[in-house]
Amino acid sequence: AALREAFDTRWVHGLNSRWSTWNFVNAMVSRSYKQFEPVPWFIGQYGDNGQTKEVIQQDLASMDREANSESGFAGVAFFQFHT
Repeated sequence: AALREAFDTRWVHGLNSRWSTWNFVNAMVSRSYKQFEPVPWFIGQYGDNGQTKEVIQQDLASMDREANSESGFAGVAFFQFHT
């Protein structure tokens, strides 16, 4: 019972997305995630390697909107800023 309570109240599912765009990741997760609700999920490593600046900007704006909705998506950590 204690383990179930900990899972239900403190757990967050995370995944990494190095090469895929937000639209692809969101579509893949959304079609199967209902079984894990209400546990939120996040992207711990978002890279969008090989994408244009415009695609990355659009992805980040879309992910921000989704994280601020009631969808269960908790947010994203951006990986490898260009210096």
